[in-house]
Amino acid sequence: MHPNDAIDQPFSPGYGSLTPKTPGGQLFTIFYALVGIPLTLLTLKAMGNHYNHYIKKLIILIETRCLKRTEVKGLEGKVCLGDITVAILYLFIASILSCTTQNWTFLQSVYAWFITLTTVGFGDLIP
Repeated sequence: MHPNDAIDQPFSPGYGSLTPKTPGGQLFTIFYALVGIPLTLLTLKAMGNHYNHYIKKLIILIETRCLKRTEVKGLEGKVCLGDITVAILYLFIASILSCTTQNWTFLQSVYAWFITLTTVGFGDLIP
């Protein structure tokens, strides 16, 4: 395992193409992942909270200024829907770009990105 590859370990999909071969490398990977995975989860949580803050502000802005509502009902559900919408848009934009750069069909691109983003990582298609 190359030292630069260790940066990817805490949140890699696990395609199996990068594995530590020596006992020292395997031990390092275990300890690195024990620290790196919780730190990655904390970072993702903080990013999600930050992102949701702006989604909430946008929903409140649209409902109060554009739709002239005095009260925003079902805000948490609308934020969840916004999150799902952005995730789908991200998946589709990445897939469209992969169609041109990887010479894949759109379905292959969506599949490859979905497998990668969910960290399943079968390794049959790698974006």
